[in-house]
Amino acid sequence: PGERVWCNPPFSDIEPWVIKADGCDATVVMLLPANRTEQPFWQKYIEPFRDERAILPDDPRTRFLAKRRQFRNAGEKIKNRTSKNPPFGIVIVAWDRRVYA
Repeated sequence: PGERVWCNPPFSDIEPWVIKADGCDATVVMLLPANRTEQPFWQKYIEPFRDERAILPDDPRTRFLAKRRQFRNAGEKIKNRTSKNPPFGIVIVAWDRRVYA
């Protein structure tokens, strides 16, 4: 408890990362593609517990970002603005396990 983790898992293999985030004691904030909500990992570990369905304080919360984001390395200049844009939106999923007094 008390640890915080930011995770941008490989979009080709998301499920093991979500399983680990769901089962650990740390607060985890994860960047996921918004077009995967029909996938089994989403339907099992996120959808039944997220947001208004949350029962426990550490159930996942989601925030769908309003527009597509660009990915680049720190300090990298973008020459072709369309080449780094993913063809899907992004959702931030957070399992908040901070202890509140």
